[in-house]
Order: sequence, then structure tokens, then C-alpha cells
Amino acid sequence: MCAAARIFDAVRRKAAENNPDSKGQFDSIHVRRGDFQFKMTRVSAEIIYGQIKEEIPEGATLYIATDEKDKSFFEPIKEKYKVYFLDDFKHLIKGMNTNYYGMLDQLVAYKGRTFFGTYYSTLTGYIMRMRGYASVKNKADGYLEGALKSSFYIFPDHQRNVMTQYQGLKGGNWEREFPVSWHDIDKGITELVTK
Repeated sequence: MCAAARIFDAVRRKAAENNPDSKGQFDSIHVRRGDFQFKMTRVSAEIIYGQIKEEIPEGATLYIATDEKDKSFFEPIKEKYKVYFLDDFKHLIKGMNTNYYGMLDQLVAYKGRTFFGTYYSTLTGYIMRMRGYASVKNKADGYLEGALKSSFYIFPDHQRNVMTQYQGLKGGNWEREFPVSWHDIDKGITELVTK
């Protein structure tokens, strides 16, 4: 948590340097590549940009959590945003076991103002869940409805904006998070029944 906080602080400082009006806010995406078995998620950076450009304004600071080793893959996105990766902040986590890097990416990415993730990725799923917990704690816009300012950059046709509105459990339940994981979890049965 302390290592992630150092990286988060560094990303916020970069965002403030890039755009003083941003107040240190940044956006984030999780792009799963590697050995991921879901081929529909293997899209070009141009397609990813096409999916996020409506919600993330050009010139914004963007943190990309990814297992893609060849960062040149992201050149089309770097042309539009001030892009940072965990690799840019390794000097802040010298000596850390690399097995923790995925968790660091999650802890930084969930703090983004807007977040886009990889559908079917459980790493994205946990980022969504942390964003849900934070939305309730911070009383973010839409928290009363279980909504998040989050989406997927590639998705089954009917799933584009599923995280922006409350939905009950559907499907196999592993491929994405549902607001029931964070919405009204601190209320007792009596409070929910009388609501």
C-alpha cells in the first residue's frame, strides 16, 4: 500500500505538471495482453483509443496498467495523452518483488478519475470493485445508484456502459463485477427492507 501510494502521488504530480487545471487528477486504463485467452480483447491501440476518446479528453494524463512488455504498442494512445506506466516509477519501488507489480497497477489504476478496463479480466474486475468501494466512501456522483465512471474498452455488444448503472447479478458472475459488491453493503437487513 505504501509503495502504491508513492506511485499514485507521483502520477498526480505529473498530472498537475501536465495541466495545472487538472488538480492532479488522472485517468486510467487496464490493458490485458500477455497470455490472455479471450481473443476478442486483442485489439489495436487505435481501437482502444476509439473507445476511450469520448470520456477521456485529449491531452489528459493517462496511467496504463498493463502486462504488455512492448510499450511501443501504445504509440497511438501516447499521441493523444500524457501516458505513464508502472515502469516510469520503478525508481520508487527499488527492490520490490516483481510479483507485486500487478497489485501496484491495480492500486494506482483504481484511483483514476475515469477508468476503462479489459472485459473478462479479473484484474480489471478488482479495480472496478475498489472503485465501487471508493465511490461509496467518497459519495461520488452516482454512488447511491451503484454507478461508476468506469467502462470497458472492448466488450460484448450489450456491455458497453454496464458499470455506469446499477445491475443485479447476471451470467456466470466471474467475468465482471456487479454493484451488489459495494452498493448498500453497510446496511442491515431491516434498513434495506424498509428503504
